[in-house]
This record gives sequence, structure tokens and C-alpha cells, in this order.
Amino acid sequence: MKAKIILYGWVIGWPLLFAGIETVEQAEFGSMAEVIGWLLFLPWFVCSLLLIKNERECGEEAKKIEQWFDKFMTRF
Repeated sequence: MKAKIILYGWVIGWPLLFAGIETVEQAEFGSMAEVIGWLLFLPWFVCSLLLIKNERECGEEAKKIEQWFDKFMTRF
């Protein structure tokens, strides 16, 4: 269950990563918008560190998700 949460958090973190990068890029240095941009970047960063720390469990869960997706796509 922990690995599934980490993987889904990492996937959901990608759009937040790009939103955060764009927000930081457009914000003035030291403004509140820049802080919000860094906070948007944070979930992806934390999930990436957790993914590295729990690599074996997350790899096994990723294989399960891949097998499920293959079964799902063969129906069509």
C-alpha cells in the first residue's frame, strides 16, 4: 500500500512540478508567488525521494500496475 501511494503521488506530482516551475519562472524574486511555486514543486520532490528510498517495493508495485494495464488494453 505504501508503494502504491508513493507511485500515485509521484505521478500526480508531475503536473504540479511543471506548474511550480512556471510559477517560479514568472514570479519576482522574493515574492509570495515564488513561494507558492516552490510549494507546488515540493510534492514531486518528496515523492521522488521516497521512491528512491523504497525502490524495490515501488518496482514490484509498478510491475503489478503494468500487468493490470496490459490486461486492460488487450480487452480493446
